[in-house]
Amino acid sequence: MKPLTTSTHRAISRAIATLGPNNAARPAQSTGFPPQHMSGRLLELCPQVANFHLGFSRRFATSSSQRAGASPPPPSRPHHTVQEHPHASFYHLFGRPISKVLLMSVISYQAFYWLWLKLDAIEQQDIKKAELSELEAELERIRPAGKKAE
Repeated sequence: MKPLTTSTHRAISRAIATLGPNNAARPAQSTGFPPQHMSGRLLELCPQVANFHLGFSRRFATSSSQRAGASPPPPSRPHHTVQEHPHASFYHLFGRPISKVLLMSVISYQAFYWLWLKLDAIEQQDIKKAELSELEAELERIRPAGKKAE
């Protein structure tokens, strides 16, 4: 749970103040914050409190059986958890975005390379056509002169 900022504190105080003295006079029915009778209206008035409310009530609320000294409930996970290697956790978190970036970069590179090849081929064709038309013009200029001499 991340620490509360001053803006969150202000928002909670403002929302509680908006609820009025009638709601504040009621006794709290749960150990969580805010009290049950205020939580629905408070979350309506200040949606940014929702994450704080859920995290706070889960973390600090205890059941009556735990307070009375009864045995705690059995853990949901085994005690011998296998810790993940730091590199594995990095690639678990960032592997998919990194692979997307690499894939998109390869696709972009190939697309631009093929586009460049196509434009280069078109330019080479234009150069050859221009050279061919120059040679044909020179041939036309030379050919009539050769026929007159004969």
